[in-house]
Amino acid sequence: MRIFITGAYGFLGSHIAAHLYAQGHEIAAAGRDVSYGRRRFPYFEWISCDFNRDTSVEDWLQRLAGVDVVINCVGILQGSHRDNADAVHRAAPEALFKACEKNGIRRVIQISALGAGPGEGTDAATEYGASKAAGDAALAGLDLDWVILRPSLVYGRGTYGGTALLRGLTGVPFVTPVPANDQLIQPIHMNDLACAVAGFLKPDAPSRIILDTVGPEEMTAADFVTTQRRWLGFRNQPLLRIPQFVSSVAFRLGDIAGWFGSRTAMRSTFLSMMDRPNTGSLANFVEATGFAPKTMDEALGAKPAQVQDRWHARLYFLRPIARTLLALFWIVSGLVLLDPVSFSYAAGILLQIGFSPNLAAPATIAAGFMDVALGFLLLIRWKVPWMIGAQIAVSTFYLAVLTFSLPGLWLGALGPLLK
Repeated sequence: MRIFITGAYGFLGSHIAAHLYAQGHEIAAAGRDVSYGRRRFPYFEWISCDFNRDTSVEDWLQRLAGVDVVINCVGILQGSHRDNADAVHRAAPEALFKACEKNGIRRVIQISALGAGPGEGTDAATEYGASKAAGDAALAGLDLDWVILRPSLVYGRGTYGGTALLRGLTGVPFVTPVPANDQLIQPIHMNDLACAVAGFLKPDAPSRIILDTVGPEEMTAADFVTTQRRWLGFRNQPLLRIPQFVSSVAFRLGDIAGWFGSRTAMRSTFLSMMDRPNTGSLANFVEATGFAPKTMDEALGAKPAQVQDRWHARLYFLRPIARTLLALFWIVSGLVLLDPVSFSYAAGILLQIGFSPNLAAPATIAAGFMDVALGFLLLIRWKVPWMIGAQIAVSTFYLAVLTFSLPGLWLGALGPLLK
């Protein structure tokens, strides 16, 4: 069977695609960065698409040639300057689903989200929930053998989005911060979700069904984090319940970072999702799929945590903090260089190493603005590897020139070059 999977290198899409490929299916994998997809899964056929732009039926017709089943796994937590939630969750999927209808592709599986529907909780009022619900409604209104799966929190060996954020809480030293509320979630393991998708590919599988895709246990976020800590092998430590107003401020800051391109899960949408019950009917899931999903201890225990899992948890918050501090260091150092006192000192050094009086001042100004630019571009996560490389190159250049021209600075007061 030839299966067209969108979002095929994302957390959900990659697991589902790999699971179906192992069952002998041919995978036509669609994504925005096909070169990245090919590096990860060279045995899939990769097709370029962009849900922000591909919003007409004609955009999809040729891509779907020879396809038997379509599975849509694309989703974003919140809009940004790069992604439009309405386009990604409604307009592009609706065009894709109508193209399926035109091409005679009967089976379409939509991976949605629990609570993404009218009257199903506060999530329906968010941009995420409303746009997801609109995409689901567009599919449900077509004459197709559609299936809409609405999972609660999905977890696995690898993590992404909100699940990764909760795992990151397990790595905080001394105390384990958890949300203060005790709203219930019903997490399902990624393997069980993939098995459910595979089951709906069978000829006798039910269709035209909206299914809450949930695990067997209702638990709080604190329970989820504690279970993850146990799997990771971390010692017991006190729980620190974070008040709602503190979380709101932190997640609003995350919204700002997300708008500029950060893929942080600290977004107000996720906080809203965690601030309401996120549970469904296990009995309906078992009846529709024919199997019972594993408990969290069973699912995690099947693949014991390794050192890289513990590193991920420990460094989850440290990495963005380090990147932000490095960016601010460059921004502040550039602004300091433009201060009159520092400017005179830096221009004086350039005169000592052979710059002409006409060039020393412009070169100092250029260096200050360059430092600010490198820091700002790193702060907004624009081509991060390139920015880090540029910072290393600039630092190396400064060090080499000053070492060759003024080696005495190595032994100067406060050791400027040593620092």
